[in-house]
Amino acid sequence: MSTERSEHGGLSRSEAKARCAQIDKLYRFINEEGYRTQAQLEQEGSLIDDLTNSVRPPVYREVAVDITRDGEFVWHGGIHRLVIAKFANIDQIPVRVNIRHERWQARRETAYEDNDAQQFSEHPDIRYLIE
Repeated sequence: MSTERSEHGGLSRSEAKARCAQIDKLYRFINEEGYRTQAQLEQEGSLIDDLTNSVRPPVYREVAVDITRDGEFVWHGGIHRLVIAKFANIDQIPVRVNIRHERWQARRETAYEDNDAQQFSEHPDIRYLIE
């Protein structure tokens, strides 16, 4: 038995191989079945990725983004699902917003209060507020 460690998060080689096998399984699932939220997977009983042994609620295992003052999305967490979605040519996935810049939040509030967000009517972080 080798005690040699891999470069994959300090895991042993066998642990790293097992983790990579789980990521491959996740890729095949998303590529064949489509992208599903953690809540959908849990409801279906299809939690197929044991990439985190987490007790956190499903929403906290989603791809997370931050939103800049101009409404741009910046990746925050969930790299495996994000990269797999890109490889599977999935144009849009649901994400969890982690942080919004205060200026962006002010625009969202104005759009909601005035029910007028023409400038940002197609932005997913505002569109659902005014529909």
